[in-house]
Amino acid sequence: MKDRALKNPAYWVILGLSLVLSIWIYFTTPAKIVPIHLNIRGEVDGYGHKFSATFLFTIIILLMGALMAYWDKIDPYRENVKRSRRAVKPILNIVSAFMLFFQIVFAWLIKTGSKTVDSAIFVIALGVLMILLGNYLPTVKRNFFVGIRVPWTLASDEVWRRTHRLGGWLFIVIGLWIIVAALLGLGWEFWAIPAIIILVYVSIVYPYYLFKKLQA
Repeated sequence: MKDRALKNPAYWVILGLSLVLSIWIYFTTPAKIVPIHLNIRGEVDGYGHKFSATFLFTIIILLMGALMAYWDKIDPYRENVKRSRRAVKPILNIVSAFMLFFQIVFAWLIKTGSKTVDSAIFVIALGVLMILLGNYLPTVKRNFFVGIRVPWTLASDEVWRRTHRLGGWLFIVIGLWIIVAALLGLGWEFWAIPAIIILVYVSIVYPYYLFKKLQA
């Protein structure tokens, strides 16, 4: 798994871009205190040291890559991890790209001095993330690090398989609805509430019901 995880050009490109962006923003920004947090409306509501808006993203991407590289060494379900190789690279690349996207947004805020960002771009990005993750979710086998990890899925391969098969489709549905809501200019409650209900169902209600059913 280590060799396979390291042979991932897309990941290294994303990590490299993140590092270059971090170095550029950090060393060309005189101010030490910069925007590091946005509220749901896309307004800056938190400030902190510029390290948090630059190198912290790069470090997170690097740590995710390290975790995936040594995943099969630390996860008790090693054989399942090996069987999940098809999903490892895409999921790592997707989440890393999502982190880079946020880093770019904060870099733009720092360099332009803007106090707000169109929240629709975050909503659309979230929708795309859900769709992409939903596409690969069913291919992930039972493990302790990636997927819907609740007591009932971790206790049964069958519960894990069925939950992630349903979860994959529901993630795609949620993602599509989030994008449509953003394009129509609907408020966050129009997409957040349905998304939360679906996520609670697929991560708690359904696996619990399925586990009890299989036990019976």
